[in-house]
Amino acid sequence: MSKSGLGLVLFVVFLGSLQAFAQEKIVVPTISVCELLKHPEQYSEKLIRIEAVRETYYHGAFFYDRCDDRTIAIDTVVNCSENKNCAEIQKDIDLKSAGTRIGLVAVGTFHYQRLNEYGFGHLNGSEFQVSISRVEKTFSVPANFPNPGETKTDKNAAEVNVLEFDLKEAGEGNTPSRAGSGRSIENILADDFRLINVDGEIKSKAMYLSESKQHAQPLAGIRYDRMKAYGDVVVVTGRLSTVASEKKKVGRYINIYVKREGKMQLVSTQITTVSDK
Repeated sequence: MSKSGLGLVLFVVFLGSLQAFAQEKIVVPTISVCELLKHPEQYSEKLIRIEAVRETYYHGAFFYDRCDDRTIAIDTVVNCSENKNCAEIQKDIDLKSAGTRIGLVAVGTFHYQRLNEYGFGHLNGSEFQVSISRVEKTFSVPANFPNPGETKTDKNAAEVNVLEFDLKEAGEGNTPSRAGSGRSIENILADDFRLINVDGEIKSKAMYLSESKQHAQPLAGIRYDRMKAYGDVVVVTGRLSTVASEKKKVGRYINIYVKREGKMQLVSTQITTVSDK
């Protein structure tokens, strides 16, 4: 064999050894759903291994687990980049009907909703997402494993989700496109409700309702992009826009709900304008 041929063979062997060494050094950490919730910034845009229950529903699928009396949902998608065999991945995790669930050990990239960004999944309702690139194992879910929405905190968040829809439809001047809570705006607002508007003025419930009727101007759009439940308190942040004098104005809002006498009530709202830049 010529020197050049031998050199080529040695180079190929060296390259293969280098690749094998690199693969051995890539350690994908196994992270629980609850750990991701506690320290999302530590795993943002990183490859992780997750062992969790994955459930499908009509608008997508999510990982979930029980953490601090909350069922934490992480939206999931199949990563089709880099020529991944998405059909095989989907086959591993395919569930035939909504509401069914399966245990998965999967590898994928973790994303979380940063400030001033929309969430993930249906209606941007999830703060977190895992894009699955590999399924390593599936397992049966124990019959006694809790379902999403069973805890008190889950139910409070679900109730607020409907109230936010009611407020959105009313604010945009729409006839509700689906059944809401059936509660009037007066009933949703607590008696001690306070609004802090963009000028820093504080308005009581009576002042807010009176001014809303006198200066009725539908908003161009309202959407919440983050919801956090803390027992009987739920905090919602979102975005809104209005058109005044042919100029669009954009703002952010924060709504705070508290459970009183068996129902969630809006106790505080603050609105802040957002720069046009």
